[in-house]
Amino acid sequence: MSGPLPYTQTILLDANRLSSEEFSASNLAQTDTAVFTNRVSGGLTLDIGDQVTIQSAHIAQRGAGAEVIEMRGRNLGKKKITRTEFTNSSFVGNLSTFQGGHFLRYSPTGFAKVDAENIEEEVDMKDNEATIVVEFYKTANGENCMTLPRNFGNVSANNASVLGYNKTTGAHLDTAGEYWRVEDGYPLGVNVIDYDVRRRLRFSEDDEHDDWGAYYSLRDFTGDPTEEGQKIRQDNSRFTLFKRKSIVYNGSEVSAEDLASSLQPKHGVKPDPAIADYVRFKKKITLKINEGYNTPSNIAAQITDQLTESEPRKTIVSSRGFTKSVIQESKTYLAVTTPSFTSFNSSNAQDFFGATLSNSMPVSVSSASSVQSANAVAYSNAYDYIGFKRPDFVEAGRNAFAYHANKTGATITDAGKAEAVITTNITWSEEVLLKIKAFFDSQALYPELLDGGIDPVWPRTNYRAFNTTSASLSASFREVGRFLHMDLGFQSHGTKKADIEPLGDDMYNVSYSSVGTNVSDRTSCPVFVYYDKNTSHLTSADTIGDKDNNLAYGFARKINGFIAFTTKLIGGIPQIWINTTHTGTIPQFTKIGYDYHFSAYGNAALALHSGYNPLQYFGHQAFLNAEFIENAYVGADNPLFTFDNVENRFEFANLHTAEKSGNFYNAGDPQTPGDILGPPPSSTAQDPVYFINKQMRYDNWSPDMHPYPQIKLKAPPTATDATQSFIEMPERLEEGVPYDAHSGISIVDMGITEDKWDQSIWGLLGFQYGQFNASGSNIQNQNFTFSDLPSNVTSMTTNALLTSLQTQQYFQNAFSIPLLKPMVGSTLDYYNSAQNHGVLTSSGIYVPPAISIQQESTVIKAIDLPRKILRGYFLINSDILDQANYYQLANPMQVMMTVGKYNSAEDFVNSDTEGPSFTVTRKKTITDIKNHILDPEGELAFIGDNSGVIYRVDKQINTDLKFGENLLAGMYNK
Repeated sequence: MSGPLPYTQTILLDANRLSSEEFSASNLAQTDTAVFTNRVSGGLTLDIGDQVTIQSAHIAQRGAGAEVIEMRGRNLGKKKITRTEFTNSSFVGNLSTFQGGHFLRYSPTGFAKVDAENIEEEVDMKDNEATIVVEFYKTANGENCMTLPRNFGNVSANNASVLGYNKTTGAHLDTAGEYWRVEDGYPLGVNVIDYDVRRRLRFSEDDEHDDWGAYYSLRDFTGDPTEEGQKIRQDNSRFTLFKRKSIVYNGSEVSAEDLASSLQPKHGVKPDPAIADYVRFKKKITLKINEGYNTPSNIAAQITDQLTESEPRKTIVSSRGFTKSVIQESKTYLAVTTPSFTSFNSSNAQDFFGATLSNSMPVSVSSASSVQSANAVAYSNAYDYIGFKRPDFVEAGRNAFAYHANKTGATITDAGKAEAVITTNITWSEEVLLKIKAFFDSQALYPELLDGGIDPVWPRTNYRAFNTTSASLSASFREVGRFLHMDLGFQSHGTKKADIEPLGDDMYNVSYSSVGTNVSDRTSCPVFVYYDKNTSHLTSADTIGDKDNNLAYGFARKINGFIAFTTKLIGGIPQIWINTTHTGTIPQFTKIGYDYHFSAYGNAALALHSGYNPLQYFGHQAFLNAEFIENAYVGADNPLFTFDNVENRFEFANLHTAEKSGNFYNAGDPQTPGDILGPPPSSTAQDPVYFINKQMRYDNWSPDMHPYPQIKLKAPPTATDATQSFIEMPERLEEGVPYDAHSGISIVDMGITEDKWDQSIWGLLGFQYGQFNASGSNIQNQNFTFSDLPSNVTSMTTNALLTSLQTQQYFQNAFSIPLLKPMVGSTLDYYNSAQNHGVLTSSGIYVPPAISIQQESTVIKAIDLPRKILRGYFLINSDILDQANYYQLANPMQVMMTVGKYNSAEDFVNSDTEGPSFTVTRKKTITDIKNHILDPEGELAFIGDNSGVIYRVDKQINTDLKFGENLLAGMYNK
């Protein structure tokens, strides 16, 4: 006969967020959804020996179980970024109007004065957020830009026909087309001077990689052809925008001191646009993805939308009562300040420089009339934004040296040139050494500048003769050569006036024909010095720098407490330096350092332009607001962040504003006069393309592009022949060069430090730190041509993807029709009458086929696949237990279960098995259960309100199920 037998009673407790105290009554319902407390009706007593288990858990996460990517919104710390901050003063509005018969210029920012400064700012790093920094660039594509330096840039009878500019025929410029076709030169604003033998120290005009192109159609003061002038090559190079640190847009609304400072920024020095202070324009853009689960397409859309987010529209011109011009900008596409053909004209230039154009001595601002001041302000605004081809070089040079530079400490004679040590008055200090080191390091980014030291036509050093054993002369010289800018001895040295005069000169308003004994070339030239890579790591504390083999940071000798540079190990100073000075020496107090001027070696610079001409080519169209519009768009008009569904990777694209197929400026005219070319509008005008042998559409005018090719219909040789028309390529554009972009943005900071990269938004999306942070010895500069492959570049952008698949389209006939054969393209001649083989009886028309190829943007593709799950499991923490039995890094926690995220579907993560059983060791009565859903680190998880946990309690009940039978049997009497 058996006694009383125990049994197990199972109790299930449903603890879910929707029935919790927090959801119904607490502010936690709006925040910490991972915390919820549930009442136990009537209380539940847990006895010693009872077993407590989590039967199941159901954690709500929207998107769980789909092809999604999880982001928690966790803060990873702070990062310092550098951005441009604007300080505005004196609000005047954006609207340009006529008042009292006079045009009132608008302010691009709505304020009379704007100051710009590059500041450091701490920004958050998160797994779903980053603040990136972008820079803006303008390409040299023949549109909306012009070479600096330039005196002015207008085409009018006052400075063209009256000066006898059309000297060959003696005719005045009577038609609109003639104003487009007139040759550029001094009367149109080009700085044309006689560089004489000194040009070889600044220009390498026989080198296709040189910044400057010579032999353009230029005219001097008298209208005669001249070769004494250069322009920046329009070769599709990228020019990064710099912003003037302080600019006045409306002189009548600011103080006299502010106006004087803007027009003549260096006291006691003649007005000089280049020596004003500039900052490298940097804009921050915060990109954020919603917390939780997001599909790849949703992530791509969110980032793209933020990149293209529109700014408020601005009406900038309302000049004739019924016309207006409107600016629509976005985060990455800005309408920056530019000159127009009226503001950047000869009379305004004269008022800016304070004298006639043949004399650039300054006149004080206080003595100028209000009209002169307004004109000077209008001219000055042309230099609000300028583009530099080598931004790192320019920025480092300006940071290392003042505009007036330093001086040499001793005379260098002809006898001492082979082993010359250039002493200076630059104080030896670690701070100064580091600045010069940064300047020299920037030169390594632009090897073409160092190659100029061994130019085969005009070498600037003796290194070719000095080093006769190098297998690669250019590679060798890049290791041992660096340069500074130096005056050639034409300034007055050792005087107080010379102390504040700038190094170099842009030679404004000086014509070749007007150069006399009192006007000389004052431009600077590069002097190359020895650089030792093997000692480039030595600080001022590591070496005394008294020999050529222990140079501090690879370049610095220390002589009497000052920095000196040596030239012996690159062959000394070339004879040309000695020959071109007045004294036959390089005298003491010669200026040396970095030349701020646009004409200085390495400082290739462009100004922007609105793109308007008073009349379009044939004279039948004139844009009414053309003279008032002083803006042009720069940046990326359609940046994309996309997900490649084939390779399953994220990518950036379209960081450049592509050239478009476009239309001829008067396309679609239904009644085109017989003497006007009027093609039909293109059905593919919106298509992004790149051009080879680019033709102009005559819809965008720049003074720098003169002369524009003549548009002329070719008469048929006979009545039965068809009329042919060929538009020549402008001489300022280069054959065979792909022109693919107007402008763009470059990403220079992704807003995440290297140690936090893998946990950040970019690491989770599959990008690697090295994709945006160049390192090593093969770093490329911003003019690198990108492909879809990873690149080691200082700043990241995109361009048209150039592949061999397109090369058959380069083979075209005279009418720019692709013949699609595996043949290398060629220019050709077109003859008005048929020619016999070998016997050419007439001259042909030279035709470089105008090639237009539909473009596809290169991409910055993530190297890795995105991480779909941020953390692999949840922890369920509960106070139903007294003791902590879960150890994480030796920290005990009241965790009863882990829930792996691999078992998820339909917006829920579910536990597929029950958790471990825990034995109650102390009798207690529970009236509520507090639950925490945690990430593996112990932080509250990001979950939804529909989450719930089912607890199971197994109680041991010692009750006799056969009580009556056992009682009669006398079991309870024993």
